[in-house]
Amino acid sequence: MDLSWEQLCYNIKLIGNNLKKPQQVGGFFPDIFIGISGGGIIIADLLSRFLGGKIPTLCLWADRYSEFGKPNFDNTINENLIKTLSKESYKNILIVDYITKKGITMNSAMKYMNDRLKTNSIIKTCIVVTYKNTKFSSDF
Repeated sequence: MDLSWEQLCYNIKLIGNNLKKPQQVGGFFPDIFIGISGGGIIIADLLSRFLGGKIPTLCLWADRYSEFGKPNFDNTINENLIKTLSKESYKNILIVDYITKKGITMNSAMKYMNDRLKTNSIIKTCIVVTYKNTKFSSDF
């Protein structure tokens, strides 16, 4: 399912406005966006720009053609990402992807981050397009 540019911008605005809400009513203002390689990095950048352009955006690189059909996040790019997140004071992290059919990539990304990131950061998720039968429930 592809969105037109106008539909995508409209969804970015909706998500951005939800992120800006106070935490007490479900908002979450990230200190950093982590875009999953491919569409996620584009969405993360658009959200950062919508929220003022001062929120860093980094990439979580996923090899989606790994054995057993699950994305593989074990690579030097992501090792550097974890080192950066561990050294810096990023308390609110938002992992972003464009689309999910089954939730496999986002579930794997969350497991990868939670297994390796040994800080008291809060990690939430954002997906623009979700298919009906996905097994993943995104925060935004």
